[in-house]
Amino acid sequence: MATKKNVKTFKVKEIVIHKKEGVCEIAKKEVKDFGSGEIEYFFLKPKFPEKGGISTLMIPTSTANEVLRYPVSKNAVKEFLKKFNSFHSPWINNAKERKDYFDHLLLKGDLQSLAIIYRTILKKKEEYALLNRVMPLTDQNFIGITQKLLFQEIGVVLGYKDLGEVEKLFKK
Repeated sequence: MATKKNVKTFKVKEIVIHKKEGVCEIAKKEVKDFGSGEIEYFFLKPKFPEKGGISTLMIPTSTANEVLRYPVSKNAVKEFLKKFNSFHSPWINNAKERKDYFDHLLLKGDLQSLAIIYRTILKKKEEYALLNRVMPLTDQNFIGITQKLLFQEIGVVLGYKDLGEVEKLFKK
């Protein structure tokens, strides 16, 4: 779904997706020397900053392709939303194996991988609720992370300023 571009094509003022922080704007590119030689960095500003969260990220340009990508197209988002309910994975009962699997998908960072985590955990959360049980904190954290990343990218691509509007797309 995502368009792969060489890191040299990232430009100041472009919107990018950071695999863990979500939608950011490249504010500037600057060379810094913190004692081990000069290194060129992208300075990123999150488009949806969280209270008490990161206000600026510094990413070495040499490793940017590992953590940054461009947002998908509007058509890709529309196709993704049509298929959203088909994305899931069987529940992994072993908590460590499940966490490792979800971490692997999270590192991939594409919408489909994020949707697999999100849908799989939401389905299990419903089962927990029926049994009056609380979902493990690790799984709750994955819901929060994947929701943030999904909603931010879809919101930016579709032009929503309020992520609550994006949430409504998933309740249809």
